[in-house]
Amino acid sequence: MVLLPDEFEYLQRAYPYNTINNEAVIQLRKEVQKIITENPQHLKNNNEWSTKGPTNIGGRVTDIARHPTDSETFYIGCSVGGIFKTTNGGDSWNPIFDDVISPSIGNIAISPSDPQTIYVGTGEANGSSGSGAFFGTGVYKSTDGGDTWSQAGLEQSN
Repeated sequence: MVLLPDEFEYLQRAYPYNTINNEAVIQLRKEVQKIITENPQHLKNNNEWSTKGPTNIGGRVTDIARHPTDSETFYIGCSVGGIFKTTNGGDSWNPIFDDVISPSIGNIAISPSDPQTIYVGTGEANGSSGSGAFFGTGVYKSTDGGDTWSQAGLEQSN
């Protein structure tokens, strides 16, 4: 039996009886709403958000990775937009995966022992039926912070 991504996620949350108690979910939502209503000060962090970075429609963000020692450097992977990198906390973003013929990104991992080494899993589990844009071509590795990439495994077979 092949499960679609949303079925798989449902079954993970429904373990061990393969069902979710809707009454418990409703009760939990009421409790959370009560906490929010009675303690609104705990929900405020006084940070202001503004749009920065890629705005292309196909660029839904699928993963974010933060450099382990440089708080200004982040990488984001997009469903069909490749990878973007910022070194200034998000004020500007640059595409760093355009030379690879696989714009769909599923996961990004930065080596904690060598932050210049980045691994990227291509493909996205939340693809739509009939669209080949979400398929990946394997795992890629960069040893220079994303300047160059090489195939590191799980190549797509024909």
